[in-house]
Amino acid sequence: MVSLAARVIRLYIQWIRRSKTLFTDACKMREHIQALYIRPQSFFPPQNLGPDVFVERVDIHDWPLYRISSSPSFSEVGDVADRPAMLYCHGGAFINEILSVHYKFVAQVARDTGLDVLVPIYPLVPRPAATAEQVIAGLLRIITQCKQPIVSIAGDSAGGTLAMLTMQNLIRMKPDFASRVTSLVLISPLLDCTMSHPEAQARTNIMGFITRHLN
Repeated sequence: MVSLAARVIRLYIQWIRRSKTLFTDACKMREHIQALYIRPQSFFPPQNLGPDVFVERVDIHDWPLYRISSSPSFSEVGDVADRPAMLYCHGGAFINEILSVHYKFVAQVARDTGLDVLVPIYPLVPRPAATAEQVIAGLLRIITQCKQPIVSIAGDSAGGTLAMLTMQNLIRMKPDFASRVTSLVLISPLLDCTMSHPEAQARTNIMGFITRHLN
């Protein structure tokens, strides 16, 4: 029987593949970005994540930050510092907001691993605060200021890229916090933004996640 996590990932892949027609047309892409800028998408978690999943708003700085867990709130079960957590960066080509499928996937991760999952709602392009430097700095602040130890950093697509950059900067700037991270999970990350590597097109043809025709 196919697991819920596998079904969620399959739906997400199908959505990404349908989005390729948008990504390959510069005019449509600009119109899409403009529409998102004028009418931002909702980032609120869905209500149907399951009776065993708990969602809390736990902002650390300017960004909304959600904690998804399979345990009750800490006021009921003890000290927040006793529970390890994962930082999860959602995908969306750096322009699209988090989707319900992301939250469903994160909920399943919380169930399967026992980790609390912290989901930041980071700024999206073309907003002024969405530069790489500012976004990575914000993710580092979450890791260093969170009461819970971050033992895993993960992300999909554009979020995988952010997860990788966050880990690289954590190692360089905050080695004590980097030493706590035991896993880095990158789901179809964009590792070569130029898309010039010979394997990039081959993998696009196989997986359909990304495209090199972004200009």
